[in-house]
Amino acid sequence: MEVRRLMATVFTILITTQVSEAV
Repeated sequence: MEVRRLMATVFTILITTQVSEAV
């Protein structure tokens, strides 16, 4: 049960996607 880990991973991917789109 690593919900925090999962949320952190999803959040990181989301941020990376946003940055890639911005650049």
